[in-house]
Amino acid sequence: MSNHQIAYLDMSAWVTACLQARRRLVYNAAMPIPRRFDGHALFAILLSIFAVAPLLNPGYFWGAHDARHSVYFLLEFDRSIQDGILYPRWQAEFNFGYGYPFFNIYSPLTTYLGEIFHLLGMDLVSAVKAVFALSFALSALTMYLYARRILGSRNAALVAATVYVYVPYHLADIFLRGALADSFCFVFFPLVLWGFHHLVERPGRRALVLAGAALAGLIFTHYTLALLFLPFLGLYIVMVVSLSSHRLRNLRQGIPHAGRTMLWAAGGGIYAVALSAILVLPVAFEFRFVRTDQWAGGYYNYRDHFVYPFQFFAPTWGYGPGSVAGPNDTLPFQLGAVAFVLSALSSVVLLLLRRSRRRQEAVPFIVFYQVATLGLMLLMLDVSLPLWEIFRLATFAQFPWRLLSLTTLTTAVLSGTVLLADEQRPAVASFSPVVALLAVVILGSYNYLQPQIIAPPEGPVSLAGLMRFEQSSGEMTGMTSYATRPRPPSWSPRADVYVSGGIVTDKVMREKLDPGVQVVTTRHSSVLDEVKVRTPQDTVLSFYTAYYPGWQATVDNKPVTITPAGDLGYITVPVPAGEHTIVLHFGQTPPRTVGAILSLLSLIVGLILVRRP
Repeated sequence: MSNHQIAYLDMSAWVTACLQARRRLVYNAAMPIPRRFDGHALFAILLSIFAVAPLLNPGYFWGAHDARHSVYFLLEFDRSIQDGILYPRWQAEFNFGYGYPFFNIYSPLTTYLGEIFHLLGMDLVSAVKAVFALSFALSALTMYLYARRILGSRNAALVAATVYVYVPYHLADIFLRGALADSFCFVFFPLVLWGFHHLVERPGRRALVLAGAALAGLIFTHYTLALLFLPFLGLYIVMVVSLSSHRLRNLRQGIPHAGRTMLWAAGGGIYAVALSAILVLPVAFEFRFVRTDQWAGGYYNYRDHFVYPFQFFAPTWGYGPGSVAGPNDTLPFQLGAVAFVLSALSSVVLLLLRRSRRRQEAVPFIVFYQVATLGLMLLMLDVSLPLWEIFRLATFAQFPWRLLSLTTLTTAVLSGTVLLADEQRPAVASFSPVVALLAVVILGSYNYLQPQIIAPPEGPVSLAGLMRFEQSSGEMTGMTSYATRPRPPSWSPRADVYVSGGIVTDKVMREKLDPGVQVVTTRHSSVLDEVKVRTPQDTVLSFYTAYYPGWQATVDNKPVTITPAGDLGYITVPVPAGEHTIVLHFGQTPPRTVGAILSLLSLIVGLILVRRP
C-alpha cells in the first residue's frame, strides 16, 4: 500500500471519528450541553487541521511569491512598535534605508496579529505562520456560521465550511503565494455577509455596529479586495432586502420597508468607513504622494493577467516566482474539481426543492450564488476588459484572477446546498452523506497540502536580509512621488552599513557634510532624528530619508522648511552658522489626525451601542 493510500485511509478514519464524536456530542441527551453550543461549528474548525498541519512543520516556504514580504513587513512593523508607535505609518528601512510610508497606505490588520504572536514569544517567521493557521480556522468558522444562516442546515453549513477551506485557490493563497492579507480576507467575506444579512432582517443599532465592524475588519485586512467585494455585497444586500420586503405581501408596506432596511444597510457601510477612517482617509488623500507607476504597469498590468477558460478546470499547481502572462501560467486558477462538481449539482438540488416545495427560503440564495459564480468567472476572462477599463479603481487589484477569492466563497456555499435535498431524512440517517462529502472534499485537496520548500533557502530575518531581499526582488516597496528617477534604487550606502554589520545611530548623510561641520546624535528612532550641529557657516543637512507629507524639521525648536533633493527626494534641512539642535520627525497630517479621531470616536460609540439594551 502506498504512502498516499495510507494517508487517505488515515484522513478518512480521522474525519469519521470526529463526526461520530460530533454526533455523540449533539445527540446524547445525557450530556449537559450549553443551549447555544453548536458541535458542528467546533468540528468545522477541527476539520481545518489538515490545512493547518503543513504550517506546523519546521521550515517556511521562503520562496513563495509574497512569503518573505510578509516576514519583512512584520520586521519593520515590530521595530516601530518597539519605538512606542501604536499605529506605525512610516517604515524607516524600506527603500534601502530611505524609508517608505508603507502602513500609511496598506491595510495593517494581519501585521498587527503577527505582532501579537511575536510579542508572545514567537520569532517573526513563526508569527507569520501562526496568522496563516489562524486564517484557516477562522474562515472555517465564519463560513459555517454564514452558511447555517442562509441554508438553515448545520450539515450543509459544515460541508460549505470545509469546501471553503480546501478549495485549491484558498490553499494556493497560502502555500504558493504566501499572501498573508489576501488569505485572511477569507475570514471576513462570510462574516460581512452574515453581518449585513442580520442587519437587513433585524435592523437595529447593535446589528448596524456588528455589520459595520465586520466590513471595517475587511478594509483593515486588504482594502483592495474590499473594493472588489463591495459590488458583490451591494447586490447581496439588494437581494436580501427584496426577500425581506416580499414577505410582507403588501406593496404599501413593502416599499417603505425596503427603503428603511436599505438605509440601515447604508448606515452599516458608513459606520465601517468611519471605524476604518484611520486608514481610509490617509489612503484617500495621501496615496498620490507615492509613486504608483511601478504597481500599475509592467508585471502588474492587469491586462496580462486574465484567466483562460480552460484554466478554471486545469489541475495546475506550480511553484515559481509568480504569475506570468499567457496560458502557461503555473499558478492554479482552478475552481477545484470537488467544488465545481458540487456547485453544478446545486442545479439539481434547486429543481428538487422547487418540486418538493421544501426549503424554499434557500432557493433565492442558490440562484444568487449560481449567477454570481458565472458572473465572477466572466469578469476574469479577457472579454470583460472593457469593464476593467471603465472602472479604473479596479486596476489596482493588479490581477483579475484575484476574483477567485470570491468564487471560493460562492462555490463553497453552493457545495453545501447538495445536502438540502436530503433534509427530510432523520438526522442520524443523513449522517453518512456528510461523512462521505467531507472525506471527498479533504482527500480531493490532499496533493495540495504538501507545500514544497523551494529556493531560496530560508535565511536569518534581519535588516541585512531585508536589504538583500529588496535588491533581489526589485519590487518590495516603492518610492515617494518626490523621487524623480524612473525606477527605485537597487542599493544604497545605508544598505552597505547593514550588510557589513554596522550600527546605525542616525540618518544624517555624513558624506555630504560641508568642511568643518560637526554632528553629534542625541536621539534616533524610526520616525525621529535629533542631532547637535556645529557649523562655521550656513549649511544644509541631508538625511537618508525620503520626503513624504508629515516630515517636519525644527532648528532650536523653530520650524524650518524641508526641501526634497536628489533623484530620490531625500530630505534636506537648512542650518544657520553656529551651534544648534536639529530635530527631524514624522508627524501628523490633517487626514491622519481626522482619521484617527474619527476611528476612535466610532469605536467608542459602537461599544456604547452594543452594550446598551
